[in-house]
Amino acid sequence: MIIRSYQPSDAAPTLALFRDTVQKINAKDYTADQIAVWAGHERSLAVWHASFIKHVALVAVDEAEIIIGFADMVSDGYLDRLYVSAAHQREGVGKRLVAALEQRVVSSQYTASWIIHLGIGDMKSHLAGLKATFGALRILTERRSW
Repeated sequence: MIIRSYQPSDAAPTLALFRDTVQKINAKDYTADQIAVWAGHERSLAVWHASFIKHVALVAVDEAEIIIGFADMVSDGYLDRLYVSAAHQREGVGKRLVAALEQRVVSSQYTASWIIHLGIGDMKSHLAGLKATFGALRILTERRSW
């Protein structure tokens, strides 16, 4: 696996990976209506691409140079997106993406935006629960001051 910077040609494959991951991995925790809104097909590829250009964005590619994960972070340490292909869950892809972002973005406080998007009131306890199942979040929880 190679972690590299996002390129304009990555827009379509990252959008497809996002939709696929939400539908295959996240569907067990959300209603069909929530999934439809979250991974809806009305997203513009141009808007999707522009959102990556505003951030430090990385992709993980396999030996065949197929994108298997991506993540992006704002310069103040705000983790905006982190998605890993359904076929590559629990292989350390997310952990490596977050670690690579941390090397590129120096911040005293890291946050995870997608938890806010889910509307979870008690982020600390939810994040702690996720820490056990998703090792990459250990980095975020250890640096976050509650």
